[in-house]
Formats: sequence, C-alpha cells, structure tokens
Amino acid sequence: MVSAARKNGITSQLEPVPSIALGALEVTPLELALAYAPFGNGGYRVKPRLIQRIESSDGRVLWKTDPMLDLVMDPQDAYMMTSMLRSVVDHGTAYAVREWGARGPIAGKTGTTNDGADVWFVGYTPTVAAAFWFGHDQRISLSGDMSGGSAAAPAWAEFFINGWGERGDGVTWEPPPGMVSRQIDAFTGELAGEWCPATQTEWFKPGMEPTEYCREHPEPEETWADDFGEKIAGTFKRIFKF
Repeated sequence: MVSAARKNGITSQLEPVPSIALGALEVTPLELALAYAPFGNGGYRVKPRLIQRIESSDGRVLWKTDPMLDLVMDPQDAYMMTSMLRSVVDHGTAYAVREWGARGPIAGKTGTTNDGADVWFVGYTPTVAAAFWFGHDQRISLSGDMSGGSAAAPAWAEFFINGWGERGDGVTWEPPPGMVSRQIDAFTGELAGEWCPATQTEWFKPGMEPTEYCREHPEPEETWADDFGEKIAGTFKRIFKF
C-alpha cells in the first residue's frame, strides 16, 4: 500500500501499519489531489504546474507547458476506483456536492479525523482533481458539526461551479476494454436480488466481480396474514364471479 501511494504522488512519511488504509497518517492537500488524479485520468500521475500557459490580451498563446504524465496504475484499477467513488458523491457522504448544484460525472472521498481537527474532500472529474481542507495551523478541534461532507464538499462544489473554467461539459469516463458491470446491493456489495432495497451498478476487472447474490435481503417469507388475504380474495371472486 505504501508503494502504491508513492507511485500516485504521496511523498510524506508513511509507516506501513494496517490503519493506513483508514487514513490514519497525515499528508498534504496537494498530495491528496495528486494521488487521486490517476483515478480520474486512466492511471497517470501528473506533475504539478503552477502556470499552465500565458496568453496575450487577444488570446494568443505566448508560452505554455505540456503535462508530464507517468503511467502508475492499471487503467482498469483506476476505473474501478472511480466507479466506487462516484457513489460517494451520488449517494454518500459527499452528496452535498449534488445538493449545491454540481452536475456531470464527479467522484471523490470525504474525510474527518476522530478529534475533528481536520476535515477534507478530494473531488475529481475527467478534467480536474481538487482537494479542499479545513483546519487550524495547530491541532485544534473544529466545531462539533464540521465534517468533510458538511464543509469541504460544499466548498468543492462552489469552486467547481463558479471557479473552474474548464469543466469539460459532455466529457465522461469510459470503461477500459474488458471491464464488466454488475448490479450490486448497495449495503453488502453482493449481486443485487429482487428484494434488495438499494442497488447500484459497479464496474469490475474480470474475475473480481461478485458472484453470489445478496443474502442480507432474501425474499420475504409468506405469513399467515398473506395466506388469509389470498383465501378471502378467492372467496370474493367465486361469489361475485370476477
């Protein structure tokens, strides 16, 4: 996991402890944005640039830099992450992004430390990755109702709607060749059955898709009330011949 983080752009000190998967270690917002960018662009790490281009008053490009890209992830792995993280925005802790009016394909992840000293959201689209963080210079807890979803996600949406001029309207993610889609239960991750209350479509690398149907939401067992109701209905039909 540490090696994968390094490939994606994390340079802060990382200890190879199990809790790293839960975000127990600290990195900078810039590193977060860098690390999430390969998820959205097909697996390429991007070297940060302070200035992309300089234009004259009539729009002529006077100077520009080309992006420096390194393939650090399997495109299928990157798309799997995006498929999962889109659900965070569309149905999960970052739904505030939608409530504030941001539209189009958006994925991302919120974060809130246990002591409430740091809240953040990294959101990305096919054309941009950006991280928003709230906290103090010193480790001081924020107010009790602050979280990545309530503070950082709305700030990201405001930036995306009113501050980002290259949203790439109409551009979307396309699954790499060979990927397979499955309708899954949103709670268990297993294949969705007829009685699952919340389902969603997710994409998987071949061989990694779920193969068992949801066991958490089986077909309801017929009760005596159901059986009694059917008998009453049958009686009425025979009496009134309909």
